[in-house]
Amino acid sequence: LGGAGGAEMVDHAHAVLRNYAADADIALGAADMRAELLADLPEALKALGGGASVASLSPRAQVATEALIRMTGRPALRITNGEVDDQNPEIGDWMLLLSRREALKGFYDAVGRIDVQVGDDHRHAGTGFMVGERLVMTNRHVIDLFAEPVPGPGGSIQFLLAVPVSIGFQFAGKAPRQRFTVARVVAAGAQRIGGHVDPARLDMAILELAPHADLPAVPLLGAMPTIHSKMLGVVGFPAPPKRLATIDPDTGKLSLPIVDRLSAIFQDRFGEKYISPGEIELRVGSVENDARRWIFSHDSTTLQGNSGSAVIDFESLHIAGLHFGGAPLRQNLAHSIDAVRAAAPGGGMIAPEMLDRLNWRPPAP
Repeated sequence: LGGAGGAEMVDHAHAVLRNYAADADIALGAADMRAELLADLPEALKALGGGASVASLSPRAQVATEALIRMTGRPALRITNGEVDDQNPEIGDWMLLLSRREALKGFYDAVGRIDVQVGDDHRHAGTGFMVGERLVMTNRHVIDLFAEPVPGPGGSIQFLLAVPVSIGFQFAGKAPRQRFTVARVVAAGAQRIGGHVDPARLDMAILELAPHADLPAVPLLGAMPTIHSKMLGVVGFPAPPKRLATIDPDTGKLSLPIVDRLSAIFQDRFGEKYISPGEIELRVGSVENDARRWIFSHDSTTLQGNSGSAVIDFESLHIAGLHFGGAPLRQNLAHSIDAVRAAAPGGGMIAPEMLDRLNWRPPAP
């Protein structure tokens, strides 16, 4: 188990669980369980191979897909018809930044809820936002719910959609007139993400939408954080929290204060569009184990479903980050889109010609 036998067991587990993913309903319902199992298996087998008893194994310290970082001062504010709920008493000192309604509306409108269709039901898979002509950016771990990588010509990787996928830009993500079909995955990080954050893996994917005349306008993308930028807003569609998001990392147990705080913030209204203001904690190049220097951390309030959210730089007013993960009461993480662009084609894993199709902010003079 500590050597080749363990590797064979891991390969076997991947093969067995992949077969269960053939049924879309089962795949969606069990995706997190499968990912957690596969992520934990190598470490457990190695420990057992070294002589550890089963009883001595403890669950890996897990990183949630999204997380509550601060108990106060970090609200999530509902967006309705391009307007922030400025009557929310928790808006506090964020009122001034969020009062620039006309400037921010285009960013809000460009963020949509990614859904997979199972029968007549549209199930919330994550968040995405417009980045180019008919192009939507989201996380690699979001597309793993509905797209299967297969070998392409010349050693390339292509993705097959296992179920119909769409994105809705209306504030509740459900309006048929603002729902658009995802035609294909055109680019993605080369490796599956699994149930744990790995700073070396690019948790980014780009989807192409079917032609349509009424797509939202594409906002500008740019670099962040600069030496001056600190305030940001994460725009996305939080879903009901998983139990993992309510675990106190210091005790490993369910935290009732976290549960109560999330209930107060969201009032049990999920799957709708929110902006979560916050601040940068660690700038690009300062996050532990980020050898590729393409990640920064922030303290905005996020939940399951926020995967793929747009991170807006309030100072320069452009989309500068792609939210992808976090650890409860510790930190939330985002890819600097500009840093990913700088890493291509080597570590970026998304071809420069694809990145050139995105709506980049002109460089400062």
